[in-house]
Amino acid sequence: MNRQIGFQPIGVVRSPVSEPIDENWGGVVSEIRIEHHLAGGLRGIGQFFHLVVVFWMHQTAFNASADLVRRPRGRSDMPEVGIFAQRAKHRPNPIGVTTVRLLEVDGNVLRVQGLDAIDGTPVLDIKPFVPASGSAADRNSCISGWNRIFHPPKKRTLPFAYAIWRGCGNGWRRTGSGYRMTIPCLAPSDFTQRTRSATGWNLSSGRRDR
Repeated sequence: MNRQIGFQPIGVVRSPVSEPIDENWGGVVSEIRIEHHLAGGLRGIGQFFHLVVVFWMHQTAFNASADLVRRPRGRSDMPEVGIFAQRAKHRPNPIGVTTVRLLEVDGNVLRVQGLDAIDGTPVLDIKPFVPASGSAADRNSCISGWNRIFHPPKKRTLPFAYAIWRGCGNGWRRTGSGYRMTIPCLAPSDFTQRTRSATGWNLSSGRRDR
């Protein structure tokens, strides 16, 4: 198969980080500057807390002999695994995908935290992060293989309000000051039972069963 695929960047990253690094991106605050003729596509994006950013790692180069099978992060205590079993930047197609925290929207500029892209990185796409399509809260249940060395599995818990939402079968409503949970009109006993089932909390006694 010899098929050419072309992309046109929708914007560029402006970051205080100018050289590729492998760690400590969580606290990095950067800007995504969207092309002015595409700025209309940002309408409504400020309603979301997190975004999925797709970008082109323009300063990487893939060498099959060195990068196709390698030790994650170049560490000697890591097993040799294929490039598709790790997040290394030197890839056949250097496409990066990262979920970031949205801090601010100012015209055609998005201010975000946690984007592991250096200054000048072309941005290919931006999508709102929707928990139903892959929740960051579920990452502990997905960690396996060599990655457990860096992220030991933890007991999975759900935020209290989210668990009630799941148990009662309703959703969230955007308000001027944030989000408000909406739940069905239930009898107090039914609400207590569903909350207990979803979260383990007994609202009658104020204690958690599990």
